Amino acid sequence: MELADGAPARVLLERSVGAEMLVLGSTRPGSGPATPAAPTLQSRTPLGPVARDCLHAAPCPVVVVRSSDIPASAESAHA
Repeated sequence: MELADGAPARVLLERSVGAEMLVLGSTRPGSGPATPAAPTLQSRTPLGPVARDCLHAAPCPVVVVRSSDIPASAESAHA
């Protein structure tokens, strides 16, 4: 674990140099799809500025995991 001081997107981008992947979590309210089988772009909440900056500038692949993507059993195990 590392504690870093600075703008979140800048720090994440600096730390992602040489990484195989950058994984970000998103807990924005209402970010889940309308239905699990058929999500639509209109049903998703836009990404926040940190995730957006990382998607545009990261030197490696970026994955954003929304809280609604985590099964309820996994959420309770980490609480």
